[in-house]
Amino acid sequence: MTELLIDRTIARVKAGCVEDYAAVVGAYYERLRATLATYCPPRVEADEIAHLAFVEAYRQLARYTPGTNFFAWLCAIARHRLMTECEALRRQARNRDNYFQYVLIERLQVAAQRDTAFDDARLQFLEECLLALSPEARSLIEGRYDDCRLFLSPDENPENRVPIAWANGTVPDEWTKSLSQQSPSLTLTAGKQYYLDVLRKSGTGPDHLAVAWQPPGGQREVIPGKFLSPFKVQSKGEKR
Repeated sequence: MTELLIDRTIARVKAGCVEDYAAVVGAYYERLRATLATYCPPRVEADEIAHLAFVEAYRQLARYTPGTNFFAWLCAIARHRLMTECEALRRQARNRDNYFQYVLIERLQVAAQRDTAFDDARLQFLEECLLALSPEARSLIEGRYDDCRLFLSPDENPENRVPIAWANGTVPDEWTKSLSQQSPSLTLTAGKQYYLDVLRKSGTGPDHLAVAWQPPGGQREVIPGKFLSPFKVQSKGEKR
């Protein structure tokens, strides 16, 4: 749905056709949820923040100016809600046992504060270009771009894992193509086990996958195998 159609739909909602707001939600929900998932720390659900953002946007709909970027306006509302949740978690995590999560939440909070107006405009332009293509051409382009995400847990429990870095369309040893490839600076305790995994979507072209770290006082290097061990899936009732 184009911005023009969105503005027309919002005008009908303001005029009393409340049920038309469902079309606005449907047009932007997945995009907003995906944006929020990038920044949400542990115990904050992107779906919940997205839902609250749409509710708040509906309440403030009279403040929206037609002809501007509705998604950017919606993101500002969602960011404010996310910042509120992050601040609450940050206060809870200010103790020694949860220092890892405290640092991670703090870095994600800073990232969530960044102005995304330029990114939103660029995404809108790209979406319009894609819509102008045939379904076959769009499918080829979407399949060209791979996606890879790195997750780390503050302990050995995979249920506590959080995304700390992600990449799209890189070549081997291309570590600095985008800021998202590099995680926040995190301190790992020697001798302690941490759960780590990588999820990768493979499209077309050659495949490659590598995760690097930079030890204190050392150089960036692919994590040596001696520091890694397979994760054992435990049977039901088995003690850790």
